[in-house]
Amino acid sequence: MAPGKKNHHGDREGGGEASSSAGHSHTELTGFAPGSEPAVFAAVAEVSLAPAATASQLKAAVDSFVLALVDQLVAAGCVLVGHIKGALESATGGRLMFSVTSATEAPRWSGNLCEPAPEVRVTLNVIVFGVTDEEARGAVLRCWSAHVNASTEWQR
Repeated sequence: MAPGKKNHHGDREGGGEASSSAGHSHTELTGFAPGSEPAVFAAVAEVSLAPAATASQLKAAVDSFVLALVDQLVAAGCVLVGHIKGALESATGGRLMFSVTSATEAPRWSGNLCEPAPEVRVTLNVIVFGVTDEEARGAVLRCWSAHVNASTEWQR
């Protein structure tokens, strides 16, 4: 996709993952989860890594986080994963993006990250059905803390 063009979610390519759900309803998915409104968690975090981490270390930590998050959401009543997607951007250069659209899959990855990365900016968007916003938020924060051993400050 050419930079500056909108992708299928209406976010601008090259401008980072959207940190807001404005205009992002996923109403087409309510047919799969009848009567269910999506729970949304959208936030950005500055993550300090000590020691600096490689791309493979970051991927392993985020994979573990996402798998644990899906398990917790399903245990809380999640019936459909609209998407769990995010990006890791390093001040040293590069961007890694991950995405999950099913409770039964591991994250798909794209992009590159200059190594080692002492800090990354994480953008995370979670849209799921069958749980509340509060349940989704709680699961995200618990799983991130348990699986990403780094100082993290989330901003919504």
